[in-house]
Amino acid sequence: MTPVVELPLPRCACTAVLPLFLLCAALPAQEKPDEGKALVARIDAARGKLPAALAIEGTFAITFEGQPDARVGGTFRHSYAGADNARHTSSMGEWGDMERGLTKDLTWELDPGMGGKVHRGAQAVVTRRYFALLRGASATQLYREIARTGTEQVDGREHVVLRMTPAQGKPDTWYVDAETATVSRIAIMLPAPESAALTWGMDDWIAAQIGFADWKKVDGSLQPGRHTMKMGPATDTYTCTKFDAAFKPDAEAFTPPAAILALKNQPEVKEFDDTGKPLHHVVEREAQPVASVRVKCKPAEISATLATILPEVGAYLTSIGAKMTGPPFSRYHAVSDTEVDIEGGMPVAKPVPGKGRVVAGELPAGKCARVWHIGPYEKLRESHLALSAWVTQQKGKQRGAPWEVYWTDPGMVPDPAKWRTQLFLPID
Repeated sequence: MTPVVELPLPRCACTAVLPLFLLCAALPAQEKPDEGKALVARIDAARGKLPAALAIEGTFAITFEGQPDARVGGTFRHSYAGADNARHTSSMGEWGDMERGLTKDLTWELDPGMGGKVHRGAQAVVTRRYFALLRGASATQLYREIARTGTEQVDGREHVVLRMTPAQGKPDTWYVDAETATVSRIAIMLPAPESAALTWGMDDWIAAQIGFADWKKVDGSLQPGRHTMKMGPATDTYTCTKFDAAFKPDAEAFTPPAAILALKNQPEVKEFDDTGKPLHHVVEREAQPVASVRVKCKPAEISATLATILPEVGAYLTSIGAKMTGPPFSRYHAVSDTEVDIEGGMPVAKPVPGKGRVVAGELPAGKCARVWHIGPYEKLRESHLALSAWVTQQKGKQRGAPWEVYWTDPGMVPDPAKWRTQLFLPID
């Protein structure tokens, strides 16, 4: 069984792509409903008539509070056709593509590391509103109550604060430049992306904010030339370089990826019970190519060993331009009181050539028992023992070495109680 693993985890090689959001402050209580509705009418008039379909392209950069050297960027494409079709693609080079989309009956996201997710219930409702806000839909179509609650300075200018109450869910907060009748900021509660929740230990919902600036006329409508989003310590800045109001979507433009369609009719899998206790599952996995280093060390040297080999693998993959598709892992091929046969590495999009002690390999396909471990690494052994006991109760049989996937970056989440590690045990 896997020993106690106490990892000084290096920076996660896979930076999770983030959605477009910011944190919001508390609001004054005084309401002036008529003034709010009048201001929203001015906003709608200033925006003009939205194109029936619109595609927007440009570049984006993600920065992190307190980490000036941590930066991820790439290109994006956002496309819309009416109220029921939208697709956002953020391309991050070696990290892969983060996609989110909307059709008449689906709201979904596809993370290059986590895989696909279909939003349901309240999360689907607010995600649809989020897409509508970015598209520029009229507020009167999205909210049942609009009330002015005061004023606040935003970027040195006085803004009117509006509390916008939808038919379902918590109110959003708009910060409006009354002089120009443009929205500078929208605060909203949104579902935390799977990757962000895991990397930063977030809850399912997060206070988020969307910022708009550099407004431009596009085919008679007013569109933001730049929008910023913040979630937790990360801020995304999207700079639009092309607006295509003549965009004519084909039949495939908004069709969700196969991974999403496969989830459409499947029941939602609960990873935790109502008390927050992790639940065990059996999953079918495809083989995952990896690049790794396998060594033997003393049990007391596990932490130091992983702290050496994981950055070594990451540096090699970067040097050859290989596409990493997830966070680091370690696998325990044999364990005794005096020696551990340990493998540490990174998942990759396709097999890569080895060099020196970095070799190509794979995490096996087939059935695996899976569970989340929430908390410090020194408690991992308890989770492994519980997973093994559950497999025995289910009449399963271990068929290979277990492994761990380290989703949380301790550099971003200093509280060990929020660290999330995924455990896998191959079984027959």
